[in-house]
Amino acid sequence: MKHRRITQSELSELIDAGESYETIGQMYGLSASGVYQAAKDFGLTRPQLSHKWALPWTLAPEHKAGKIAKYLRDLSSLAQGKQIRDTHKVTAIRWAEQLVAQNLDVAYRRDEPPNDESAVGGFYTVPASRVDGKWHLKHVLDKAKRGVVQNL
Repeated sequence: MKHRRITQSELSELIDAGESYETIGQMYGLSASGVYQAAKDFGLTRPQLSHKWALPWTLAPEHKAGKIAKYLRDLSSLAQGKQIRDTHKVTAIRWAEQLVAQNLDVAYRRDEPPNDESAVGGFYTVPASRVDGKWHLKHVLDKAKRGVVQNL
């Protein structure tokens, strides 16, 4: 049985109606990933946020859900214009501002033991390095604040 191609308007209507990519794929003889690719080609998907610039380290699984990783992802989301819960926004910004005010930066090492900043380890604070101009946390915080201001 030959299936017909899905049009942009048909796909848009089905997505707006809440149909899953799997269901749409069954209707048109496509895989769920084929439907996703069509939606992406038609500009019907939301852009995926990348937090790699804010979390430039390869995190151990046990550190991905830690407090610091969450705060950095929240700050990255704000920098990219995403709306997040006010409590998450305030908490992440306040955390970063307190460390920056103390001239501290965050660093990561997979084998770093639990410490005052991270109960699960991995992340730790270091004196901010202004010599080479790379103060990671301040950079992330500044971008997050610009993102918040642009979205008012």
